[in-house]
Amino acid sequence: MIPEPGHVAIYRHGHHETRRRVIAWRDDHTPLVLSPFNTLEPARTLHGFDHIEDAPPPPATVLPGGGWLVTYTLDGETTHTTPIVAWHITPTGGHAIVTDEHGHLTNIDQLGPHRTVWHPDQQPSGPSEATP
Repeated sequence: MIPEPGHVAIYRHGHHETRRRVIAWRDDHTPLVLSPFNTLEPARTLHGFDHIEDAPPPPATVLPGGGWLVTYTLDGETTHTTPIVAWHITPTGGHAIVTDEHGHLTNIDQLGPHRTVWHPDQQPSGPSEATP
């Protein structure tokens, strides 16, 4: 089976339309949907099948930072450690939201290239691990 990147099967029943999310694709490119009996079935086998179309992208999600921290160096001199406030997840990826040295919310990428994301509960696994 091939994982599904974002399609829906459209079913028509008179003037009424229903949609079922395509869960996966068989190797022969048959789209599979969840049937009313909670089994994966080829989309075309369910009553009223009309066509497959792109699904609208899912909305962005914001999750709490969960105690994660980022340590970063500014100008190669000053090292700062700040909490990750939230994880911003979108259909195309995600990034961490942190507070910068002035307390402003920012994307973690704005902190520069020299940064380490870590959690206080993690145990260092080797000399390459940054220690807070």
